[in-house]
Amino acid sequence: MDSDMETAKGACRRLVNEIIDLNLHRLGLISFESKAELLCHLTQNKIELNTQINRIYAKNSTNMFEALKFACEELKNSSAEKNIIIVTDGDPDDKPNTLKLASKIQSQGIKIYAIAVGRYLDQDYLIEMVGKKKVFFIKNMNELANAFIKVIEEIQSIE
Repeated sequence: MDSDMETAKGACRRLVNEIIDLNLHRLGLISFESKAELLCHLTQNKIELNTQINRIYAKNSTNMFEALKFACEELKNSSAEKNIIIVTDGDPDDKPNTLKLASKIQSQGIKIYAIAVGRYLDQDYLIEMVGKKKVFFIKNMNELANAFIKVIEEIQSIE
């Protein structure tokens, strides 16, 4: 298995098992490559989340538009604070429509945070999509767990 992907999965496991309090919050998991796939509905079940983290894989495509649609659908019936965290290593396939959808989602009170990793990111696009305070740039997957901590701290400072 690709070591970067295994490092990313380790950071996701750390988010589920140590960083976020699942007694208070629920998490869902969506993988997005050439098509988005809902891996896990919103849950507090660590076992289910960890099982589905193992199903995450990466390809060369980034269908962020479809992933945002899945996330919005998942959150629509939740009465709790609504946040989406996207981890991306590239540009979305459909920038104009992804921007429009992100704007619509945020107008509904759902906050979107982006953790961007890699050298070939369109930083201006991601800032336009989520706002400067909601995008976190990291150099490699070794920094992902710390980025999750920063995002959770940012979310909790707003609540």
